[in-house]
Amino acid sequence: MLSIKRFGICLLVSLLGGCASTGTVIVDLGCFWARDIRVSDHDMLTDGTADQILAHNEARADRCARL
Repeated sequence: MLSIKRFGICLLVSLLGGCASTGTVIVDLGCFWARDIRVSDHDMLTDGTADQILAHNEARADRCARL
């Protein structure tokens, strides 16, 4: 019986501790070092690679336009 109470208390403390706020702010620094991918005239691209490059460049433009 005592172990069930201890388990219940530990569970309650764990759950309540997960709701605590530390006030931490996460700053995305990716826009300072990420650049658009450029393709040379000599590069041989598949359609899949071209789609991935386009998706990368569009995502970067969307995220970094806010700075």
